[in-house]
Amino acid sequence: MSDSEGNVKLGWDPVLRDPVSRYRAGLLVFGVLYTLCFCAAMPAFIDEAYTYNLATDSSLVHMLSALKDGADGAFPAYALFAYGWEKLFSA
Repeated sequence: MSDSEGNVKLGWDPVLRDPVSRYRAGLLVFGVLYTLCFCAAMPAFIDEAYTYNLATDSSLVHMLSALKDGADGAFPAYALFAYGWEKLFSA
């Protein structure tokens, strides 16, 4: 679409007239809204919850067994540090 001077006009008219484009635009809007709602419902730092769970474990042997089985995808040195810190300075 262009005006009498040859400038191209951008607008939503072609998108809203084509049923396939309307469907795609609707899916895009739904996807964005769904993602925003999902991100609002789930904390962004879920790995900190895993670390807390490991650090407050009652047994060091159980924590190491959980790490061996893949409870946290990180290197176990941080979990060991957090476990020791929690045992030394917990309330």
